[in-house]
Amino acid sequence: MDRICYKVVSCQNSEFHSAMYSDLPHEYSLKYEFGVKTIPKIGKIFVFDTLEHAGKFVEEHNGYLAIFSGLATDVGRPKNLCYWYDTFDIFKRFWECKQHKKKLKVELRESPKGTLSCSSFTPHTLVQKGL
Repeated sequence: MDRICYKVVSCQNSEFHSAMYSDLPHEYSLKYEFGVKTIPKIGKIFVFDTLEHAGKFVEEHNGYLAIFSGLATDVGRPKNLCYWYDTFDIFKRFWECKQHKKKLKVELRESPKGTLSCSSFTPHTLVQKGL
């Protein structure tokens, strides 16, 4: 199902990247541009169902993060997330196991309230600027 969702992003040198930019292997951190569809090389993109839930995530993590509204494709609800991507290997294993519906052998955590996953995200509007 496709729908309008909210994507929390980090602004680095006037470019918008994945909110957890510094936690991801560099080659898998996503860059977002207005009107351009972003598709991950591996896995899914995490978005929020409401502006309220996205805003709460920003408050809890870093007031400098921004929020886009935009079109998310193939939207689903993740059960949990990998607790920490210590290495590229853990990041890759997490998504490969999910893709092949295998049992995961990495530490998991509950998704933040309102988290959705999608196959692609196209930003349309910057609804909240970072501080």
